[in-house]
Amino acid sequence: MAADLVMPTKYIDTVKKVVTQPTQFFKSMPTTGGYVHPTIFLLINSAIGWVISMLFYGVFKGPFRAAGADFFGVLVMLPMVIIGVLIAAVIFHILAKLLGGKGKFEGSYRAICYVSVTSIVNGILVVGFLAALYGFYLGVLGFKGVHKYSTGKAVATLLIPVGLLMFLGMIAAAIGGLALFKSG
Repeated sequence: MAADLVMPTKYIDTVKKVVTQPTQFFKSMPTTGGYVHPTIFLLINSAIGWVISMLFYGVFKGPFRAAGADFFGVLVMLPMVIIGVLIAAVIFHILAKLLGGKGKFEGSYRAICYVSVTSIVNGILVVGFLAALYGFYLGVLGFKGVHKYSTGKAVATLLIPVGLLMFLGMIAAAIGGLALFKSG
């Protein structure tokens, strides 16, 4: 099944389904079956997004600027993407369970991997922002489908970590501001 995704038509079909029929996709998405298929999808999306981002910024900062560094950057980036998605899946899955979610960890991981379709264009200024908002919507559908709970609980599952990070950022900024104020 993982080899099927590497075939361009299978990958493109999956992208089309996630983007154009997300409710149907996440309702019918298998929540078990292994991690390989969704991880390959995640890595392909991330690599394409990296290339598009480099091309986009290359237009504004000079073509082929540090092309070698960008190539090696993608080799470093891909394992980091997997680690980041695993961490996010653990956090979101714990929250989903605390909010009454019924799904398993594998389903949470799979949902996040398929939401990564938006990472293809995340590196393009305005388009990337809109894609991130659509990614949030996809995440809500994914978690709602995996955990069989309400839209409100799916939204909370995704927003609580963001709110917590913002709160911690404000505390860090306040501490930094106090330290600068006292030293000056």
